[in-house]
Amino acid sequence: MITVRFPSGFSVQYNSSGFIEGPDEKGVTRLREKRGGIVLIARVPKECLIEMISPCRTYNAASSSAESEMKRQLDALRKEVRTLTRKVGKVKL
Repeated sequence: MITVRFPSGFSVQYNSSGFIEGPDEKGVTRLREKRGGIVLIARVPKECLIEMISPCRTYNAASSSAESEMKRQLDALRKEVRTLTRKVGKVKL
């Protein structure tokens, strides 16, 4: 996986590209599918930044920090509702 960052800040991620060829005499770099491959994915001008990163990431989405924080807050709200319900039940009008 290769990411191309343009000077404007815009980025394009090429998932199928795995090989960088060049730059040529005009400063253009070519992104290809694989080494020696005939499939040309993109031509990148010399002004751009090319990043090559591993396409693999492992994580457990169910235990993400944001979700666990929301669960904690929800549990706290449930507890507070139970407490208030008990107090309202004890009040005589």
